[in-house]
Amino acid sequence: MRKSYNSFPKIASLNYYVVIFLTLILLQSCDALTGITVENDVVKSSKRMKMVFSYVYTQERHSPLQEIKQTVLKEFNAENETTYSVYEVLLMDKDTHPLNKELYVIIDGEVNQIQLKSLESEDDTSLSEKKKDILTADSTKVSVVTNYSLNSRKKFKISYMLNNELIEKMKNSNEVKFRYYAGPDMITTKLNSLNLSRFKKLIAAS
Repeated sequence: MRKSYNSFPKIASLNYYVVIFLTLILLQSCDALTGITVENDVVKSSKRMKMVFSYVYTQERHSPLQEIKQTVLKEFNAENETTYSVYEVLLMDKDTHPLNKELYVIIDGEVNQIQLKSLESEDDTSLSEKKKDILTADSTKVSVVTNYSLNSRKKFKISYMLNNELIEKMKNSNEVKFRYYAGPDMITTKLNSLNLSRFKKLIAAS
């Protein structure tokens, strides 16, 4: 019985699509590794790049901070001018004093004061369940709710701009910290080495 070679072109074609697919996956992975989300805004004729950072540790031993979610937005307008806007959500203990309207970026020990564009606050409440597994008569395991707990905390939303001078300093920095004040409490967070490297990649991205 003679072998048919008609399948060879099909295999070659299949390999071509596999290569294309793997290339797309690789490109997406590279974007995922940097953590940069790229968007094109046709309304404002601008290009947007976003990067998100999270902070749960502070320099202070006792702090009312639970978590900060920081989103840095880099925009290129129609004239190819670049701006950096920062949006943060700060979650604090429920008895925390109001967040002060002052923020400082400390770059390699140099203190830079930032003017906030906006500051909002609200109470954040969530309900959590406590469950327990029990065995039924037919030895089936089921999960039942045994208790509820109400979790209350304060949420602060702030926004501000990073000017070109600050961006240039951060691009060449070895250490970047953020300082907040809430009543008697100082709250200091730090970009670790990995996140500082990511931040610099955002600065370099075009």
